[in-house]
Amino acid sequence: EYRFLSDLKLPTTIADSLKSLLQRTSGLLLVCGPAGSGKTTTLYAAFREIQKGGFEFRSLCTLEDPVEAILPGVSQSQVKPDGDFNYHRGLASLLRQDPEVIMVGEIRDPQTAQVVFQASMTGHLVLSSFHAGRAADAVSRLADMRVEPYVLRTGLLAILAQRLLRRTCSCRRHDTGGCRDCHQTGYRGRLVVAEMLQCSSVDIANAILRREDARRIQELAVATGMVPLRTVAENLVEQGLTTSDEVIRVFGIE
Repeated sequence: EYRFLSDLKLPTTIADSLKSLLQRTSGLLLVCGPAGSGKTTTLYAAFREIQKGGFEFRSLCTLEDPVEAILPGVSQSQVKPDGDFNYHRGLASLLRQDPEVIMVGEIRDPQTAQVVFQASMTGHLVLSSFHAGRAADAVSRLADMRVEPYVLRTGLLAILAQRLLRRTCSCRRHDTGGCRDCHQTGYRGRLVVAEMLQCSSVDIANAILRREDARRIQELAVATGMVPLRTVAENLVEQGLTTSDEVIRVFGIE
Protein backbone atom coordinates (compact mmCIF):
# COMPACT_ATOMS: atom_id res chain seq x y z
CA GLU A 1 0.00 0.00 0.00
CA TYR A 2 1.26 3.46 -0.99
CA ARG A 3 1.24 5.76 2.05
CA PHE A 4 2.38 9.11 3.40
CA LEU A 5 4.84 9.28 6.30
CA SER A 6 1.99 10.35 8.57
CA ASP A 7 0.22 7.05 7.84
CA LEU A 8 3.16 5.09 9.28
CA LYS A 9 2.57 6.52 12.78
CA LEU A 10 6.27 6.96 13.46
CA PRO A 11 7.30 8.66 16.70
CA THR A 12 6.87 12.41 16.29
CA THR A 13 10.57 13.18 16.74
CA ILE A 14 11.53 10.66 14.05
CA ALA A 15 8.81 11.79 11.64
CA ASP A 16 9.84 15.43 12.05
CA SER A 17 13.51 14.56 11.50
CA LEU A 18 12.67 12.60 8.36
CA LYS A 19 10.63 15.46 6.92
CA SER A 20 13.52 17.83 7.55
CA LEU A 21 16.08 15.47 5.99
CA LEU A 22 13.93 15.02 2.88
CA GLN A 23 14.40 18.73 2.15
CA ARG A 24 18.17 18.26 1.87
CA THR A 25 19.80 18.36 -1.55
CA SER A 26 22.49 15.76 -0.90
CA GLY A 27 23.39 12.91 1.40
CA LEU A 28 22.20 9.37 2.11
CA LEU A 29 19.16 8.44 4.17
CA LEU A 30 19.26 4.73 4.96
CA VAL A 31 16.34 2.55 6.11
CA CYS A 32 17.42 -0.76 7.62
CA GLY A 33 15.87 -3.88 9.05
CA PRO A 34 15.33 -7.55 8.17
CA ALA A 35 13.12 -8.75 5.31
CA GLY A 36 9.48 -7.96 5.92
CA SER A 37 10.11 -5.00 8.22
CA GLY A 38 8.42 -2.43 5.95
CA LYS A 39 11.54 -0.76 4.53
CA THR A 40 10.13 -0.33 1.02
CA THR A 41 6.85 1.09 2.36
CA THR A 42 8.85 3.70 4.27
CA LEU A 43 10.92 4.60 1.21
CA TYR A 44 7.80 5.02 -0.92
CA ALA A 45 6.19 7.14 1.78
CA ALA A 46 9.30 9.32 1.85
CA PHE A 47 9.04 9.94 -1.88
CA ARG A 48 5.39 10.87 -1.56
CA GLU A 49 6.34 13.22 1.29
CA ILE A 50 8.78 15.00 -1.02
CA GLN A 51 5.99 15.50 -3.55
CA LYS A 52 3.46 16.58 -0.93
CA GLY A 53 5.90 19.04 0.61
CA GLY A 54 6.02 21.21 -2.49
CA PHE A 55 9.21 19.69 -3.90
CA GLU A 56 7.47 17.94 -6.80
CA PHE A 57 9.64 19.99 -9.19
CA ARG A 58 12.65 17.94 -8.11
CA SER A 59 13.75 15.19 -10.49
CA LEU A 60 12.82 11.92 -8.74
CA CYS A 61 14.14 8.54 -9.91
CA THR A 62 14.18 4.99 -8.56
CA LEU A 63 16.09 1.77 -9.12
CA GLU A 64 14.13 -1.19 -7.76
CA ASP A 65 14.01 -4.99 -7.76
CA PRO A 66 11.15 -5.23 -8.55
CA VAL A 67 9.13 -2.03 -8.99
CA GLU A 68 6.52 -2.62 -6.28
CA ALA A 69 4.16 0.29 -6.97
CA ILE A 70 3.75 3.01 -9.55
CA LEU A 71 4.77 6.44 -8.24
CA PRO A 72 3.18 9.24 -10.28
CA GLY A 73 5.73 11.83 -11.37
CA VAL A 74 8.69 9.53 -10.65
CA SER A 75 10.97 7.88 -13.22
CA GLN A 76 11.16 4.23 -12.11
CA SER A 77 13.53 1.56 -13.39
CA GLN A 78 13.75 -2.14 -12.57
CA VAL A 79 17.17 -3.69 -12.19
CA LYS A 80 18.23 -7.20 -13.14
CA PRO A 81 20.55 -8.35 -10.35
CA ASP A 82 21.86 -11.31 -12.35
CA GLY A 83 22.14 -9.37 -15.62
CA ASP A 84 23.97 -6.35 -16.98
CA PHE A 85 21.59 -3.83 -15.41
CA ASN A 86 22.25 -4.53 -11.74
CA TYR A 87 22.11 -1.95 -8.97
CA HIS A 88 25.57 -0.46 -9.26
CA ARG A 89 25.57 -0.36 -13.07
CA GLY A 90 22.03 0.97 -13.15
CA LEU A 91 22.89 3.72 -10.69
CA ALA A 92 26.04 4.65 -12.61
CA SER A 93 23.88 5.00 -15.73
CA LEU A 94 21.19 6.94 -13.87
CA LEU A 95 23.69 9.46 -12.52
CA ARG A 96 24.52 10.53 -16.07
CA GLN A 97 20.95 11.88 -16.27
CA ASP A 98 21.69 14.10 -13.24
CA PRO A 99 18.60 13.31 -11.11
CA GLU A 100 18.12 15.25 -7.87
CA VAL A 101 16.56 12.55 -5.66
CA ILE A 102 17.27 8.84 -6.11
CA MET A 103 15.80 5.79 -4.41
CA VAL A 104 17.98 2.70 -4.64
CA GLY A 105 15.92 -0.31 -3.57
CA GLU A 106 18.75 -1.97 -1.64
CA ILE A 107 22.49 -1.78 -1.06
CA ARG A 108 23.53 -5.39 -1.51
CA ASP A 109 27.23 -5.32 -2.33
CA PRO A 110 30.36 -3.17 -2.05
CA GLN A 111 30.09 -1.95 -5.65
CA THR A 112 26.58 -0.59 -5.09
CA ALA A 113 27.63 0.94 -1.78
CA GLN A 114 30.48 2.82 -3.45
CA VAL A 115 28.25 4.30 -6.19
CA VAL A 116 25.50 5.19 -3.69
CA PHE A 117 27.93 7.13 -1.52
CA GLN A 118 29.49 8.77 -4.57
CA ALA A 119 26.03 10.00 -5.55
CA SER A 120 25.24 11.18 -2.01
CA MET A 121 28.40 13.30 -1.95
CA THR A 122 27.97 14.91 -5.38
CA GLY A 123 24.71 16.80 -5.09
CA HIS A 124 22.13 14.01 -4.94
CA LEU A 125 19.75 13.08 -2.15
CA VAL A 126 19.76 9.28 -2.01
CA LEU A 127 17.34 7.00 -0.16
CA SER A 128 18.05 3.30 0.14
CA SER A 129 17.45 0.21 2.25
CA PHE A 130 19.96 -2.10 3.92
CA HIS A 131 19.86 -5.36 5.85
CA ALA A 132 21.00 -4.66 9.41
CA GLY A 133 19.45 -5.33 12.78
CA ARG A 134 20.04 -1.92 14.36
CA ALA A 135 21.00 1.49 13.04
CA ALA A 136 24.46 1.17 14.60
CA ASP A 137 24.93 -2.25 12.99
CA ALA A 138 24.42 -0.66 9.57
CA VAL A 139 27.47 1.56 10.10
CA SER A 140 29.66 -1.47 10.88
CA ARG A 141 28.30 -3.45 7.94
CA LEU A 142 28.96 -0.60 5.53
CA ALA A 143 32.52 -0.39 6.85
CA ASP A 144 32.80 -4.14 6.18
CA MET A 145 31.81 -3.33 2.58
CA ARG A 146 34.98 -1.21 2.38
CA VAL A 147 33.24 2.16 2.61
CA GLU A 148 35.90 4.44 4.07
CA PRO A 149 35.17 6.16 7.40
CA TYR A 150 35.46 9.67 5.95
CA VAL A 151 32.96 8.68 3.22
CA LEU A 152 30.52 7.33 5.82
CA ARG A 153 30.97 10.48 7.87
CA THR A 154 30.43 12.79 4.91
CA GLY A 155 27.70 10.93 3.03
CA LEU A 156 25.40 9.59 5.74
CA LEU A 157 22.60 11.84 6.97
CA ALA A 158 20.77 9.36 9.18
CA ILE A 159 19.91 5.69 9.55
CA LEU A 160 16.37 4.61 10.35
CA ALA A 161 16.05 1.06 11.72
CA GLN A 162 12.59 -0.43 11.94
CA ARG A 163 10.47 -3.50 12.69
CA LEU A 164 6.78 -4.35 12.39
CA LEU A 165 4.84 -5.61 15.41
CA ARG A 166 1.31 -6.95 15.36
CA ARG A 167 -1.13 -4.58 17.06
CA THR A 168 -3.29 -5.98 19.86
CA CYS A 169 -6.93 -6.26 18.77
CA SER A 170 -9.47 -4.13 20.61
CA CYS A 171 -11.02 -7.36 21.89
CA ARG A 172 -7.90 -7.68 24.12
CA ARG A 173 -8.33 -11.44 24.25
CA HIS A 174 -5.02 -12.51 22.80
CA ASP A 175 -4.69 -15.22 25.46
CA THR A 176 -8.16 -16.66 24.94
CA GLY A 177 -8.62 -16.96 21.21
CA GLY A 178 -9.41 -13.43 20.06
CA CYS A 179 -12.55 -12.48 18.14
CA ARG A 180 -14.03 -12.67 14.66
CA ASP A 181 -12.51 -9.33 13.60
CA CYS A 182 -8.98 -10.50 14.35
CA HIS A 183 -9.62 -14.05 13.09
CA GLN A 184 -9.19 -15.39 16.63
CA THR A 185 -5.54 -14.27 16.80
CA GLY A 186 -5.83 -11.41 19.30
CA TYR A 187 -4.00 -9.12 16.86
CA ARG A 188 -5.30 -6.76 14.22
CA GLY A 189 -3.08 -4.51 12.12
CA ARG A 190 0.59 -3.68 12.60
CA LEU A 191 2.75 -1.07 14.30
CA VAL A 192 6.03 0.39 13.10
CA VAL A 193 8.79 0.34 15.72
CA ALA A 194 11.68 2.62 14.78
CA GLU A 195 14.94 4.15 15.96
CA MET A 196 16.92 6.86 14.18
CA LEU A 197 20.67 7.38 14.35
CA GLN A 198 21.51 11.00 13.47
CA CYS A 199 24.93 11.03 11.86
CA SER A 200 25.23 14.80 12.29
CA SER A 201 26.02 14.30 15.98
CA VAL A 202 29.65 15.27 16.58
CA ASP A 203 30.25 12.32 18.92
CA ILE A 204 28.82 9.82 16.44
CA ALA A 205 30.68 11.39 13.51
CA ASN A 206 33.97 11.14 15.40
CA ALA A 207 33.21 7.53 16.38
CA ILE A 208 32.67 6.67 12.71
CA LEU A 209 35.98 8.30 11.79
CA ARG A 210 37.72 6.30 14.55
CA ARG A 211 36.15 3.07 13.22
CA GLU A 212 34.41 2.42 16.54
CA ASP A 213 32.34 -0.78 16.67
CA ALA A 214 28.54 -0.98 16.60
CA ARG A 215 28.29 -1.35 20.38
CA ARG A 216 30.09 1.95 20.98
CA ILE A 217 28.12 3.78 18.30
CA GLN A 218 24.90 2.44 19.84
CA GLU A 219 25.96 3.76 23.25
CA LEU A 220 26.71 7.19 21.83
CA ALA A 221 23.43 7.30 19.91
CA VAL A 222 21.46 6.49 23.06
CA ALA A 223 23.43 9.10 25.00
CA THR A 224 22.46 11.71 22.39
CA GLY A 225 18.77 10.88 22.56
CA MET A 226 18.08 7.84 20.38
CA VAL A 227 15.52 5.47 21.91
CA PRO A 228 16.51 1.86 21.02
CA LEU A 229 14.12 -0.35 19.07
CA ARG A 230 13.47 -2.77 21.90
CA THR A 231 12.76 0.03 24.36
CA VAL A 232 10.24 1.50 21.92
CA ALA A 233 8.61 -1.93 21.59
CA GLU A 234 8.44 -2.43 25.36
CA ASN A 235 6.82 0.99 25.73
CA LEU A 236 4.12 -0.14 23.29
CA VAL A 237 3.51 -3.20 25.49
CA GLU A 238 3.03 -0.91 28.51
CA GLN A 239 0.49 1.09 26.49
CA GLY A 240 -1.42 -2.10 25.66
CA LEU A 241 -0.81 -1.71 21.93
CA THR A 242 1.04 -5.01 21.56
CA THR A 243 2.16 -7.89 23.78
CA SER A 244 5.33 -9.21 25.36
CA ASP A 245 4.95 -12.38 23.31
CA GLU A 246 4.94 -10.31 20.13
CA VAL A 247 8.08 -8.44 21.18
CA ILE A 248 9.83 -11.75 21.87
CA ARG A 249 8.65 -13.12 18.52
CA VAL A 250 10.20 -10.21 16.64
CA PHE A 251 13.26 -9.39 18.77
CA GLY A 252 13.97 -12.69 20.52
CA ILE A 253 14.75 -13.19 24.20
CA GLU A 254 17.37 -10.87 25.67
